[in-house]
Amino acid sequence: MLPSLKPFVKWVGGKTQFLDIINLLSPVSFNRLIEPFVGGGATFLSKRTKQVIINDTNQDLITTYRIIKEQPQELLKLL
Repeated sequence: MLPSLKPFVKWVGGKTQFLDIINLLSPVSFNRLIEPFVGGGATFLSKRTKQVIINDTNQDLITTYRIIKEQPQELLKLL
């Protein structure tokens, strides 16, 4: 089993401290995870599934996730 990934940003109201409970209550296997309030992404980063849909009201945060996904090398150069 692959280790879970960690959020790249600490998010107010984050779910990291509740991951044990969330994972205990989640199905063992599933095909799609929908995360409507992604924040730092602790929940979706702790899961291994083929399809993940994330959303958040913070558009800058969603843009950051898109850049990480679609342009990681360019981001690393800027950092």
